[in-house]
Amino acid sequence: MKVKTLVASLVVLFGLSCLFSPVANADNTVCTGARVLRADGTEQTGSFTAVGQDRWYKFEIYANRSYAIFAENLSNSDTASVVNQFVNVVIDACGGASLGGTNLSFIETAPLTDGDGGTAIAIRPTTTTTAFKQLFGTDGGSFRIRVEETTLFNPAWSTFGTFETFYSCINVTDSGTLDATLRLFNTAGAEVGSFNFDNIPAGGTVSTNTGTLGVADGNGSATLTHNGPPGGIICEAAIADFATAPRVIQPVKFQRRNND
Repeated sequence: MKVKTLVASLVVLFGLSCLFSPVANADNTVCTGARVLRADGTEQTGSFTAVGQDRWYKFEIYANRSYAIFAENLSNSDTASVVNQFVNVVIDACGGASLGGTNLSFIETAPLTDGDGGTAIAIRPTTTTTAFKQLFGTDGGSFRIRVEETTLFNPAWSTFGTFETFYSCINVTDSGTLDATLRLFNTAGAEVGSFNFDNIPAGGTVSTNTGTLGVADGNGSATLTHNGPPGGIICEAAIADFATAPRVIQPVKFQRRNND
């Protein structure tokens, strides 16, 4: 009787352990098992346990913002895990539309060789959704991956009275022509003006102002998105009144969301 009771107790305990055990996560060798990344530069490491294996990651993206994705080889060059899917970012769902991107692998501030060294991509999504990133390892080995938001945020502009707001940006990379978009929003968050800075050369400076953009009297905030690496473009802004005495010039900073 005691033996039967012991066996019955063990069966019950086994059943309970199965019932309350956490469900195993799907392996991220397939898109449906993609691991979550945060767009704040937090790194994750991984490895390819078989030749020709995939690894999938996902992260949230927001419309009219910009991001850079880095995947870097951590293995010796002679056993490199080639992470070469630099344009393979899909959105909405596994098998969704390709988002494409700009290859950053040869830009000075992202010194990677597309292939053995790793890969880097800049993206500027137009919709708020989930993005999926595929990595492909041809030779096994380990890697690390991270996503950083590169959007620059500016907390204030004004066009009240004789005030205007002036913007100046510089491409601080030593190589690579970059594109950027300045967007102005009112205090309710509605876009009231925008300007595209196209083909900014390395070391080149571009500028504009609210008068040129024809922004109506008001105030609000601004963002600048670009297709470069984090820190690839630096901007300054100033709210100024040159029509009255004494003249007023109020600098207003741009910064990335996750800056320390």
